[in-house]
Amino acid sequence: MTKNKKKTTDKKLDELALSVAKGFAEVSATMATKTEMHELKEEVGKISDKIDRVEYLVNGHDRRIDVLEDKVRRISVKIGGIGR
Repeated sequence: MTKNKKKTTDKKLDELALSVAKGFAEVSATMATKTEMHELKEEVGKISDKIDRVEYLVNGHDRRIDVLEDKVRRISVKIGGIGR
């Protein structure tokens, strides 16, 4: 390999190395840290717990509404069907 060709190859390799390093630096800058991921996981867990609680309450109210609708239906039949 000639001296000029070696310099060109070395320059291209240096440029490639710098480009790869820059790419890793950019990715690293946008990635979440382990601490941030842990905090996010905790927040998601809290939100999930809240959703579970709301779902539990809604299901309880659904059952109560079903019972009330059934009672109103029976009362309506006994008194002759109000609202027909």
